[in-house]
Amino acid sequence: MRRFFRCTAQYEFIFKKKLAYQKIADTNLCYGEGDKYLKKYLAIHTDAIFQPDKPVAGKIVMEVNEILNLNMRSLHKYDWVRSLNPVTHIHSEYLVFQITEQQADSLRKIYH
Repeated sequence: MRRFFRCTAQYEFIFKKKLAYQKIADTNLCYGEGDKYLKKYLAIHTDAIFQPDKPVAGKIVMEVNEILNLNMRSLHKYDWVRSLNPVTHIHSEYLVFQITEQQADSLRKIYH
């Protein structure tokens, strides 16, 4: 008796690049190719804070791999960011969040 297996591939378009990390979460998003875009963004947005150690109010920029705990050296260091929604992205490799003082206070109470 022969059995035939049918392979069905599913494709999903990602229209909001800032949410790509939710669909294709692995190290393929971050190979450092976005570094020049990050440097340009940080030069223009001097108020942005790159990967703060703890919750702070303001505009913060995070690398996707850090949020997804794919870097063993900083495992769970940035768990406090996971519940936030990015406002934009930098080359799909970095996410930008706008955190209010109230959100920062709440996150500090949870992740002290």
